[in-house]
Amino acid sequence: MDGKKLLIATDLSEHAMPAARWARDVADRAGFEVTVGYVVPVNIPNWISGAYELDENPEVRQRAEAKAIDWYREATGQEPDGVDVRAGTPRVQLSEMGNEDDVAALVIGMSGKGALGKILVGSTASALAQEPPCPVVIVHPEHPGLEPGHTITVGTDFSPAADAAVDFAAGLSETLQERLRIVYASSEDLDGTIEVEELPDGLRPDTIRSSVEKRLDELKTRCAERLDENVETTIAEGSASKALSGIAADTEVGIAVVGQSHHGTVTQSVLGSVALKLLQGTPASLIVVPERHAED
Repeated sequence: MDGKKLLIATDLSEHAMPAARWARDVADRAGFEVTVGYVVPVNIPNWISGAYELDENPEVRQRAEAKAIDWYREATGQEPDGVDVRAGTPRVQLSEMGNEDDVAALVIGMSGKGALGKILVGSTASALAQEPPCPVVIVHPEHPGLEPGHTITVGTDFSPAADAAVDFAAGLSETLQERLRIVYASSEDLDGTIEVEELPDGLRPDTIRSSVEKRLDELKTRCAERLDENVETTIAEGSASKALSGIAADTEVGIAVVGQSHHGTVTQSVLGSVALKLLQGTPASLIVVPERHAED
């Protein structure tokens, strides 16, 4: 994985604590540093109290940093490696934090049982996942860690965004020494159960399946070099959203990984209502990887 630190986004609430525990667990296993990212949001009470005066008043900054450290200590029982406190719009400030070169991933919690959280103002968590500045981890409240032996599952449609997700997932699997599963989801009738006569060769189910299997084998070979063969591939029938939701229901799936671009790739099928269903209905956390992000 690129970067040396995990950045935890927090509003200092207990709903954000699973994200802190997830990051601490992964950091302990993989040797990452952990930085707490706290944005003092724009509102009237903060304006009246002078909470925005982080740069103008050192005491204000010290109080804000102390709150972030105390929150992390309560969540994990440990001290963070760093604190980044800013004032402004959480989505904008966290995106800027996530764009820094040393950030491996931005870790976000959810609130309650499955909604994309009150951890941040309004739709900030969803907005960051739709336009991720770096890999964005959305931590399920019932899964504040990656237990040894859990599979990391990544969806692919062979697009550039999906390739970036596969590379990231392979790097994470290598770092954590966990099994990797690469899933291709298809709405085509790859088993040929629908009788269609005189189709061109390129549209025949057996031809399509053969092509998909070949590309999956290529991905498996590429990843197996790093993972000592600890990788498997799956062709799942149905839409990408249905397939990933069904596979994520497998209790051995610790993390589901998808790629994101603005060109209709697998995440745009998944991220909306399906991502919410995935996060509500399974113990898996979700990582959204931007198209430009790939392992060296």
